[in-house]
Amino acid sequence: DPAAVSGCVSFVADGTHPHDLTDMLAAKGICLRAGHQCAQPLHERLGAPASSRVSVGMYNTLEEIDRIGPAIEEAINALRR
Repeated sequence: DPAAVSGCVSFVADGTHPHDLTDMLAAKGICLRAGHQCAQPLHERLGAPASSRVSVGMYNTLEEIDRIGPAIEEAINALRR
């Protein structure tokens, strides 16, 4: 069942721009998407310039998934300094 092994989460981190966040993570080999995610009216309504999106699927290892959260947190902290 593909739904059991895939998913995505879109988010906005206050004090950071999604493109800066995804650039920092890409340098660590972690790929996220940044932009309007086909939801520009929602971004405008929320006052967000864009959002970041993490997608995982059956092609990801558990080790890769375990790295995502701490890497995002580290990048957000660095961008807020």
